[in-house]
Amino acid sequence: MTHPIDSDLPQEPGVPEEDPANLDLSPDEESDADSSGVLFEGDRGELTLAQRKALIVLLKRKYLAADKNPREWKTLVDSRATIEMRLNELFQVLVLDEERKFAYKRSAVSEDGETFPTLLHDRQYTLEETVLLVELRERYAREWSSGAAAVHVDREELLSLLATYRRADNTNHVDTRRREVKSIDGLIDEGILIKVESDAERLRVAPVINSVLTVEKLHALRQWVTNDMEDGTQA
Repeated sequence: MTHPIDSDLPQEPGVPEEDPANLDLSPDEESDADSSGVLFEGDRGELTLAQRKALIVLLKRKYLAADKNPREWKTLVDSRATIEMRLNELFQVLVLDEERKFAYKRSAVSEDGETFPTLLHDRQYTLEETVLLVELRERYAREWSSGAAAVHVDREELLSLLATYRRADNTNHVDTRRREVKSIDGLIDEGILIKVESDAERLRVAPVINSVLTVEKLHALRQWVTNDMEDGTQA
């Protein structure tokens, strides 16, 4: 069962996932910044090497975070207008949060609501993923407003949480548990949950969760989850 939520972190079809760090190929930040003009035979591009690398990370990844790609983040902030122009030419809009230090792109929509051709597609979340998104979004907002520098959760804690949302008419607990485990892994793949290197069971909630779920979407999904549980109780 999926909820047709429009993810603000779309992923291009057919583009393989890569470690963001692997996209940073140059050891010399200064030479990257100064490398403008022709970079290869037939090159008609106008961006510097550093700007092109930042643009590539934005296009290939769901989002660009300062802690994972500090060099590309700095280039993006310094060259925001230039890189944003390139995205606009592809009917994409740059969303940049300087306070939480992340950026991503989303499909543009005209003022009259018309959609444009796009390279992106919407992500549909399962019920279990939706539950996690709602709970993680609320927890992140609560702890961030209390001054927390980072918000962490344990994998087992999330599994216990998901168990409380099981429908009353659910009798196949083995398959349900498998979906619950998969939902956590799915949000890790999305970059919404980030593994902590020092503890395999510890996960950090990415700041981008705030943009994945706006307040309006949060309320709508909370109601959808509640209605689904009530349907299971009445069955």
